[in-house]
Amino acid sequence: MFNPIKDDPNIKLDIYLRQRCLKHFGRNFTDQEFEKYKLEYYNQLEKLAQEDKKQQEQARKQREARRKAREELINERINKRNIIPEDYSPAFDTDSLRELAEKNASYSEGTNISGTESEQIEINLDLEAFNLSNSTFTNVTFKEECNLSRVNFYKATFNNVTFEKNVYLNEADFTRADLRNVNFSQDTILKYASFAFASFRRGVSIEFDKNYIATSTFDFNRNDIWARLSASYSGIWQFIYIALSGLYFGIILFKLYLFNAATEIQSKLISYDGSDYTIPLERIEMSAFRFIFGGEGLSIAIAILILCYQSLRLFVTTKIAPLIESEKQSGYTPSRSSYTSYSRLNIFIKILGIITMALFFYEIWEIFQKDLMIPLPGAI
Repeated sequence: MFNPIKDDPNIKLDIYLRQRCLKHFGRNFTDQEFEKYKLEYYNQLEKLAQEDKKQQEQARKQREARRKAREELINERINKRNIIPEDYSPAFDTDSLRELAEKNASYSEGTNISGTESEQIEINLDLEAFNLSNSTFTNVTFKEECNLSRVNFYKATFNNVTFEKNVYLNEADFTRADLRNVNFSQDTILKYASFAFASFRRGVSIEFDKNYIATSTFDFNRNDIWARLSASYSGIWQFIYIALSGLYFGIILFKLYLFNAATEIQSKLISYDGSDYTIPLERIEMSAFRFIFGGEGLSIAIAILILCYQSLRLFVTTKIAPLIESEKQSGYTPSRSSYTSYSRLNIFIKILGIITMALFFYEIWEIFQKDLMIPLPGAI
């Protein structure tokens, strides 16, 4: 219920100001003193608001100045990165790369930085828009938050290299790069990085995020999340899953047809009124449901699980099919955010499928364990 004293903001503010005024004077105050105090309070608030607005505007201008300075720096790097300096020599260590970055000299083609398996070289530099084409990196770790955005890695060779989480590789160009034993941490930022005609050798670990890989070559089976997910819902595996479910429900339809045929034969035998012979019949009434699924409920449980399984697969298929088609047409993998939730759901679907298959084979095993009663000749 609305309480005008507690819920009206103007009344609450008035009470609050009177309490502050009482603390300020340390005694009871007159209405004139209260009005004067209230005016001073509002003026102070207005002054603080103006100062805050001024600080925000200064911060905005500083951010804008930093952004423009950064933009100018990157544009300068882009303009310089294909121009070979007169005194150029390839970088062979991180100090050389650091000097180039500090001088804003972005041409560094043919760089060769090599560590050892026991002592890897760590790189944590701002190399955005650098030209590192035809470079070689061996036993190297690009540390967290290293900025390699828009770097040209054309025909670069990577051997035993790790890109740690939050390494920026946005729009990096790995065209015709050779990657061997390379680990891209799952949080590596790879958006719009291009891997056109790149060669992925064994030992490469990568999660793609809107990357161009249409012309890339893989000499191993891709094991990234998107590859596993798209393979499960397209091609031969999609056909196998549908065929197995179709086989099960085909058996159910066959049993239903068999039940219907047996019912018709039974009704004809019962209604037969021939005088030459009679057939003694002992009947057990059984519904079609019990005939098909049995009396223990295992078959119906399997049928329900298969229905749930296929319904979930149909749902995921309708969601990722457009992503698969888009990748085929554009050559770009979908963004991670567009399929991550379906990947988690796919794990549940796989578990459900395993449970269903286990129950199905258990039912088959039980059927083979049952004894079949066959009447001997002359027993009737």
